[in-house]
Amino acid sequence: RVAILAYGDELVALEEFDVVGMYASTEELLAASPHADGVVLDLHLADASGPVLQGAAAVDAATTAGYQILLYSSEIELAKLVGCLRAGARGSLATRQR
Repeated sequence: RVAILAYGDELVALEEFDVVGMYASTEELLAASPHADGVVLDLHLADASGPVLQGAAAVDAATTAGYQILLYSSEIELAKLVGCLRAGARGSLATRQR
């Protein structure tokens, strides 16, 4: 069971997973507090309602709440990825380039 934390609908094609919810921000995920074995987190979240937790801060907040995090990103800056891994992410899955 996974929760999807992404802006937009790019991750809806994860048919092999039991998706328990899709959230546009870390704050929304934490407020809903879904029962999930893991969270697929898009590193580049955007929310029209205002600033949201990003990168390592988002990973830290979600792991502190007990979620295991898999990053989903086209991020190529190694320092950002390492920061997220240090904050508790378990791994990274690369997105396709646009």
